Amino acid sequence: MSIEPTNGFFNEPRYCKPGENFDNLAILPRPLGATHVCPVCEGHGKWNYQLNVLRYREDCVHPHTTHICSACNGGGWMFAPHAHVWKVVQQQTATRRLEQCTVCGKMVNIDSGD
Repeated sequence: MSIEPTNGFFNEPRYCKPGENFDNLAILPRPLGATHVCPVCEGHGKWNYQLNVLRYREDCVHPHTTHICSACNGGGWMFAPHAHVWKVVQQQTATRRLEQCTVCGKMVNIDSGD
């Protein structure tokens, strides 16, 4: 992605959507047991949130503001083919509840008590 001035000025930052820009970000190595690349960050673990065209130089290591990917928690890889989106199905006790993933239907018991 090329960095273009916005409104004719080079000092205005450009904001990116999640997974839109990965300039100067390396793909992370696959951890043991992970089988799927994150569909949001494509294995980078983060994405460029703000492209700062004023500070952009080829020798600069991190010229842009980055944001950690919330789908894989910054790991870049996942153990499931998707990010689970949990919804409470049943509140069993004050500290225990049953949750279900709205994407794949997997159900888990969560105990937040000690």
